[in-house]
Amino acid sequence: MSNEAKTDFGTPIAKAVIQGAFYVSQLGATTEISTPSPMAWPVEAYVLFRASIPGTPDKWESVPVHPTAHTSAQMPVKDFLDKNIHREVEIQFYVVSQGAETPSRVLKVRILP
Repeated sequence: MSNEAKTDFGTPIAKAVIQGAFYVSQLGATTEISTPSPMAWPVEAYVLFRASIPGTPDKWESVPVHPTAHTSAQMPVKDFLDKNIHREVEIQFYVVSQGAETPSRVLKVRILP
């Protein structure tokens, strides 16, 4: 059994969330998802942002992002959120280092018109 402590990278931040929901009519073509800051990143790590709609095959994944002081990705609104009105999206980021992925906590957000 390993004594190594799991790293807690926190929960993704979605500044466009209002009272626990994305209101797609108030969003542009994309909406920013970011990591909490400041963060201590492992050497040579990169970040993947992922979102899924439970109960559907709909998923989104960002391109690999090299961590900086403000690590973020743009999640598509029309092609992903807009077609899932009245559902919930689960968003996480994964820190990938030395072939291992460490997930963040899950951000759950309702999708409303």
